[in-house]
Amino acid sequence: SVSNTYTWTYDTTDPTMVITSNTIASGGTTATAAVVLIYTSNEATTDFALVDITETGCTGDTFTTTSTTIYGSTCTVSADGAASVVVAAETFNDALGNDNSVSNTYSWTQDDTGPTMTITSNTIASGGTTATAAVVLIYTSNEATTNFATGDITDTGCTDDSFTTTSTTVYGSTCTVAADGAASISVAAGTFSDATGNTNSVSNTYSWTQDDTGP
Repeated sequence: SVSNTYTWTYDTTDPTMVITSNTIASGGTTATAAVVLIYTSNEATTDFALVDITETGCTGDTFTTTSTTIYGSTCTVSADGAASVVVAAETFNDALGNDNSVSNTYSWTQDDTGPTMTITSNTIASGGTTATAAVVLIYTSNEATTNFATGDITDTGCTDDSFTTTSTTVYGSTCTVAADGAASISVAAGTFSDATGNTNSVSNTYSWTQDDTGP
């Protein structure tokens, strides 16, 4: 009669690991300090561990095992800056002992610091006195913003108008004093934001005295 059929599988292919995240897309910017990473192997492995992950700019912790192919970790950035994780080649293996190939590098930028706004003027120095009623102010943000507007400006002793946009970081307005006296301009905290959604800190207060009355 016919014999048994003797079968086997030959496998010398290295397992692969793909890193993804639902916190931030690779190459993106987030205000979240602790980014959750997902590690997906194309083959079952039982020896993949936190120490197999190379972290740059962040500290890996909270390692989790969902299955023999899906793992997770959290990498936390302590200060604004770039971060990345990668799984180097030959750090884990499949059931037959084949070592893995290098994974993709998952990178992001962490930014949870709010932008700043500095107010200057070419009409009059802050603290000075001018006969000019309409003082032109310049607002310079240290980060790009698209939602800074005239309503974000607090004016005292003058009426702010003629709002202009030079770029995503440089803006302008004219504040006009109706009668001799002190005037000032400032931008309150939390009135505009950067691309990540961080809101601004309070600006400097730009002040002057208007005097166009002769002795």
